[in-house]
Amino acid sequence: MFIPYKVHLCKGCIKELEEYYPYKIWRHEMEVIAVSDEGCDNHGANLENCNSILTERNKDYRSLKSQLTGIAREKYHEQSALFYKAFQDYCLFYFTQDTRDDVTVDDAMDKVLLSIEKCNKQTRKFAEYFAYEYKHRLNPPPIATENDVASLREQYPPGTRVELVRMIDPYSKQEQGDLGTVDCVTDLGTIEVTWDIGSSLRVVFGIDEVKKYEEC
Repeated sequence: MFIPYKVHLCKGCIKELEEYYPYKIWRHEMEVIAVSDEGCDNHGANLENCNSILTERNKDYRSLKSQLTGIAREKYHEQSALFYKAFQDYCLFYFTQDTRDDVTVDDAMDKVLLSIEKCNKQTRKFAEYFAYEYKHRLNPPPIATENDVASLREQYPPGTRVELVRMIDPYSKQEQGDLGTVDCVTDLGTIEVTWDIGSSLRVVFGIDEVKKYEEC
């Protein structure tokens, strides 16, 4: 159901609207109605009562937006609860004294997903990101030495095809298994990659991980 936000504007204001948009309402939700200068909401005869006129004229719009906002807020809290549950479970599993030295991110995430089957991909990315951030506060990630950089450059020369194993970035669209081509290895041990999906996100030493891709 779509209810537009109606504004009455004169020809001059409609023209200016293309250059300057003074409303808090999204443009695609607005219906502009051309009126005379006198009836214009911006500088007409009823300018002093403009806000009350707009409110009364668009009470159905505001009612609908209020309902939608309420629904969105409920969904937000639901996702927040899932996120904190994921983060808590992830940390408990990843940082307990009983955790094996060879535990992997996949092991941890499998444990998390058992308890939050409803959580979406973005929630999982945030849980993973903050868990790593928490881990690195306790144990900062290593800084690449000259030997590390030399080893990486030998292993991943420019043109090497790589497959993404892990990237700790909740905002990226990168997924495990994405393929890319190495551009170079920086002095910090960061592997610069041009990914097949079109991005150029770097592989950070000690945090992200790739492996050589070998075609079958």
